[in-house]
Amino acid sequence: VLTARPYAFLDDAPLEERRTQAVYLRRSLAGEDAQALGALDPKVIAEVRTQAWPRVDDADELHDALCWLGYLTEEEGDAGSCRDGGGWRELLGSLMEARRAAQLRTPSGARLWVAAERLPQLRAALGEGILLAPPVEPPAALDRSWEPEPALVELVRGRLEGLGPVQAGRLALELGLGQGIVDAALIALEVEGFALRGTFSPELEGAEEWCERGLLARIHRGTLHRLRQEIAPVTTAEFVAFLLEWQGVDVEPRTRGPEALARAVAQLAGFEAPAGAWESEVLSARIADYEPGWLDSICLSGQVVWSRLGAPPSAGKSRSNGPVKSTPIALLPREEAALWASLSPTAASVEDLSSDASALYHLLERRGALFFGELVSQGRLLRAQVETALGELVARGLVTSDGFAGLRALVGGAKAKARRSRGSRGRPPRPGFGPMERAGRWSLVRSPEPGTEEDTESGGPGRYSLSGVDYDAVERCAWALLKRYGVVFRGLLARERAMPRWR
Repeated sequence: VLTARPYAFLDDAPLEERRTQAVYLRRSLAGEDAQALGALDPKVIAEVRTQAWPRVDDADELHDALCWLGYLTEEEGDAGSCRDGGGWRELLGSLMEARRAAQLRTPSGARLWVAAERLPQLRAALGEGILLAPPVEPPAALDRSWEPEPALVELVRGRLEGLGPVQAGRLALELGLGQGIVDAALIALEVEGFALRGTFSPELEGAEEWCERGLLARIHRGTLHRLRQEIAPVTTAEFVAFLLEWQGVDVEPRTRGPEALARAVAQLAGFEAPAGAWESEVLSARIADYEPGWLDSICLSGQVVWSRLGAPPSAGKSRSNGPVKSTPIALLPREEAALWASLSPTAASVEDLSSDASALYHLLERRGALFFGELVSQGRLLRAQVETALGELVARGLVTSDGFAGLRALVGGAKAKARRSRGSRGRPPRPGFGPMERAGRWSLVRSPEPGTEEDTESGGPGRYSLSGVDYDAVERCAWALLKRYGVVFRGLLARERAMPRWR
């Protein structure tokens, strides 16, 4: 957990429950899936083998490598090369002339290169009948008697340190011994904790291999590092560049027309942006040659509805009449309005509304949806009073309208209101043709009715849990996030006030 960094997910369940889930997951995995979880990367295995194999520059370093590895096969001696480009055969020749190394023949006829210091072990493991060319003797200090089993264990130890994962059959073939004898030496190293057995190389399709513990740990670390590099978190700039393309901002040619606008609104469903920024910054950046009439058209046709989701943070403490321009507004497909309303953090209070706003609220509550002219006449208020009251109700998330023109007019502020009151060239405005009249009907934003007890028990519409969470709605919100961002992570929810908690 401490070293996982961003690659692990911890929920808020108790520790015992997390362990239970982990065990259950392992038991439920298919055999091939469980093997894939622990599969080592072949490229990492090859890299560790290259790193473990000795690098030689001169005869002394090659002699040290012979003492360390136990022996070299004839193929390894022919393939070895120095950093300066020379081969190992020349260096082996100089070691043989100095009687520091020799070539021997195993009982099976294979040829091995061996250092003089390792001769006692090879004689004990392979027998006295091996042939040496040229004949050499080990140093007097190392010329002691060895038992066959311990001698073979030491030879195999050196080979494992330099080869990485290797099959017992290969070692038996190199030494010309039976595989059972080599297996006994490997098991002795396993008992020591020096070697581990397993299926490490994917290309061997489950064949058993042996590997020195330290090299196997390096292979595991390298595999994890490579996997983490494949899913390494990107920078904020890279994510923003992806997001601009995903949402059609940085794409040429950009889409255009009411149909493209409807698709853009569907992608941004539930996202709250300042009311004054929707047309000037959000939609115009995604739709080429954007025209306000397109948004009015899809709103009046019933495809899209706009609303504030939930109450403002200051509701219930102090009166807020706006400003509507900075009010967070969401555009929603009309059929999803109830979904997003069910996830609203809190419902707005109507107790501290101004007198005009309270009168309009109760009028809409009694009469239902009304046009702007009906609000003026039946509410017995001036046009300016109705506009101000509607602005307060919109800021509280209590009302919406069929079209976007009314919100656009409210967002215009005092200057737009003054221009509309003066009319063209100082004449009074013509009644019935203002933007508020083109907004369609104004209506209350209804809070969703909670699921009935029968629905809850049967898992029908609503499917509310005991904690009051509609998990069907939560799942639809998760799909909305994926559609909007493409890649979803916890930090995104800091900007999503209407979304459920990450957990």
